[in-house]
Amino acid sequence: MKTIAILDSGININDDYFKRKVVVSKSFIKDEDEQDQNGHGSLIASTVIENYDKVSIWNYKVLDKSGFSDGNTVFEALLSLKNKNVDVVLMCITLDDGLDNKKIHSIIFILSIFFLLV
Repeated sequence: MKTIAILDSGININDDYFKRKVVVSKSFIKDEDEQDQNGHGSLIASTVIENYDKVSIWNYKVLDKSGFSDGNTVFEALLSLKNKNVDVVLMCITLDDGLDNKKIHSIIFILSIFFLLV
C-alpha cells in the first residue's frame, strides 16, 4: 500500500468515500479545520482513490477556502513531512504571493531525496 500526502484545500473527511482512505488530517491554515471548503482538494483525492485502490491518504490543508496560500504555509507543511512514512507528496497548487520561494525549492529538493514529489 502506498501512502500519499495531498497538500491542497483539504478533503471532505466526513464523506464515507474519503473516510476509508484518509488516515491523517491536518490544517496549516489559521482558523480553518482540515475540511475542504473549496472542492479542489477533494477532487484531487477522489482522482487518486479512483486510480489507486491500495492507498492511504494524508490530508494536509495548505490552501484556504478561497484557494489561496503562501510560501510559508506550504514550507511548514512540507517540512513537517520530514521523517514521516509517506511515499508520495502531491501538490496541485500555485503560489503567487511575491515571496522569494527559494526556501520552498530547497525543501522540495531535500524532500525529493526521501519522497516522490508530484
